[in-house]
Amino acid sequence: GPGFWSRITGAGLLACAMLTPAAAERKEEQRHSLRPLLGLVFSALLWTALLIPAGWAAATFLAGSFACRKAGCGWRESLLIPALLCLLLYAGMVRLLQWPLPEGLFFPLFAGA
Repeated sequence: GPGFWSRITGAGLLACAMLTPAAAERKEEQRHSLRPLLGLVFSALLWTALLIPAGWAAATFLAGSFACRKAGCGWRESLLIPALLCLLLYAGMVRLLQWPLPEGLFFPLFAGA
């Protein structure tokens, strides 16, 4: 169910963060910086604000891209990681668990899934 999915997703995100080769290099320089933390907080607020008007796919992609950029990722990573997250959410929540996610008022992506 949804409780199991959130645990798997959290563990996957933790594993991705720990296995990223660039994360070890940036760890020392970001230790005293608030930029990644503020980027993550703002990304969560952005996702919450965009979820209903834009839908889950657009909100997740935009907030994820912003979080990646503020964490120091390059443009390619900042576009690829949120796209993969959207695909995993679609496969896991919408298809596998049959749990409908907000489609959005302006951009009804994946409608009728």
